[in-house]
Amino acid sequence: MMSQLKQLPLFVTKASFRERNVKSVTFKGNFDYPIHRWFRLTPSFSPELVADILAHWKLPHDAEVLEPFCGVGTTPLVCQERGLSNCAVELNPLLYFVAKVKTTPFRNPTDLAVAAEEVMAQAQIHFSTLKSLDTDTFLIEYHDWIPRIRNVTKWWSPLVLKKLIAVRMALTDASIPVDIANLLNLAAASILIEVSNARHNHPSLSFTKVPKNDAPVFERFQEQLEMTMHDLHSFPQERPKTLILQGNSKQLEQVLPANSVFDAVITSPPYPNRYSYARETRPHMFFLELVQDGREVGELETEAIGGTWGKATSVLSGHFDYRSPAVEEALHGIPERIGQHSHLMQNYVIKYFNDIQQHIESLKPFLRRRAQLAYVIGNSKFYKIVLPSDEILADIFEANGFRVISIERMRRRNSKSGLYEAIVFAEVQ
Repeated sequence: MMSQLKQLPLFVTKASFRERNVKSVTFKGNFDYPIHRWFRLTPSFSPELVADILAHWKLPHDAEVLEPFCGVGTTPLVCQERGLSNCAVELNPLLYFVAKVKTTPFRNPTDLAVAAEEVMAQAQIHFSTLKSLDTDTFLIEYHDWIPRIRNVTKWWSPLVLKKLIAVRMALTDASIPVDIANLLNLAAASILIEVSNARHNHPSLSFTKVPKNDAPVFERFQEQLEMTMHDLHSFPQERPKTLILQGNSKQLEQVLPANSVFDAVITSPPYPNRYSYARETRPHMFFLELVQDGREVGELETEAIGGTWGKATSVLSGHFDYRSPAVEEALHGIPERIGQHSHLMQNYVIKYFNDIQQHIESLKPFLRRRAQLAYVIGNSKFYKIVLPSDEILADIFEANGFRVISIERMRRRNSKSGLYEAIVFAEVQ
């Protein structure tokens, strides 16, 4: 049975960004709203938070909004609900795909239902052949269909993997338009972790101690498709212009159209907490063939803000200078204190804020005078040394000619650890 969905409020009488509850800040808020709930990304923020920021600003109807760290498309979707034109940039190919599919209008859910029925029937036919094969024979004969992720049977037990491959083969067999195929592929990708031997563990993936010998792949795929069709009916059919671009937000001049100018930015860059988007989305990227091998995943991590996994680790083992005096001054010697415990983590913090500085440099030419900015960010701790990311970000904005309006600390992430999430509000002078 479908859960009761909410509608985002059009107006708030008084913007409140402090002492917010978990659902009004984090990914958990996505589950209450149509389309937002199609894919779980633990470090994403809530649509309610984006709606409150927009209501707080009272942007004109013709305002252009930019989201430079798009993730799964929360900001673009809320802008669509509000009738605001928007543009978003995302480096990770899986997240780019999710955001693109979620923000693309689809007016014929009946066509999706017909295609879903065809794919489900074909998947059952494929599975009837696969289920009788022993594991070694299956892995050899269907090698080209199996995701090329390392230790694939550690991720999915053989029987579960056979079901997923049956779905994948059925999706490939189907002669359906691209927009329908994208919705079907997103539905399949969205269930990959819950039927796997991995789990979301605050927030990174880890493997369960007891593997799942079986899982309801077909049933969950069907439920996901039914939810998709339901949500398409619940979401506004007419949507304003939305442009989702794949690229690096440290180099916006290479991504955005040359004549782009924006009135507002709502975003949440990766936090300096070593969370790896590339690592966490590997299963989905391999399943959808968005990457071909581990080298591509490593390159994504290296290009991302910060980055401490895979190839990025070897990059951090070298020497890092501060990108500008502004970054060095904003960090107040914190990396050097961290360096007394770990040279790698010292370099990670320097690189992270060097990347933030590069992003701001690339962003500034695309903003109108008086453009409003809202950056959601969390602080971190390394060896009990506090890294106040919100204050550091605010100082870097100020050094680059922006006016910081306020820092709103919204919630404690763990009352005992001193971790929190905040919004840095700024304005182009």
